[in-house]
Amino acid sequence: MIIKGIKQLFKKIKTKLPDKRNFIFNFIKKNSVCCEIGVWKGEFSELILKKNNPAKLYLVDPWKDFGENYFDKKHVKYRQENQNQRYNLVNKKFKKNILKKQVEILKMTSQEAFSELENIKFDFIYVDGNHQYDFVKYDIDNYFKLLNESGYLIGDDYRIDAVQKAVNDFIQTYKPKNFFVKNDQFILQKN
Repeated sequence: MIIKGIKQLFKKIKTKLPDKRNFIFNFIKKNSVCCEIGVWKGEFSELILKKNNPAKLYLVDPWKDFGENYFDKKHVKYRQENQNQRYNLVNKKFKKNILKKQVEILKMTSQEAFSELENIKFDFIYVDGNHQYDFVKYDIDNYFKLLNESGYLIGDDYRIDAVQKAVNDFIQTYKPKNFFVKNDQFILQKN
């Protein structure tokens, strides 16, 4: 009984903590066109909708078990049955937004989704997909091109070596207008 009470207390405390990404919304204008790569359970997607009220939000995630080498991790949470549960949760969570055509779910990798999105100009793209170097580099290199003139590409987990290397390699090549890191988020502005 005590353990159950402690778990409930921690759950309450966790839900009251501010999200480390809240500062991002100071950069993103309301009613913008946004894309999130790596949706998982849609928790950050909810924040985008609540704080930004985008005109359109594209959610890109394959929700697929690619095997243990794909994520560089062996864990039950990546198994297909768990991926299916997360996909169903996201569809249910955003059902009203999907019906209003405010949210569009692309159940595919960011590489597969690129051809669906390449003619759209985004105000904001959030990258939090596969954290291996090649995947992060692909997402930054390609999706950065889809930003409007003053758009932001922001990504999570800069503390991870592969993410940091991909971002730093990108900066060396493309020299974005602004780059900084805050709360483990990397922020790149186009012009």
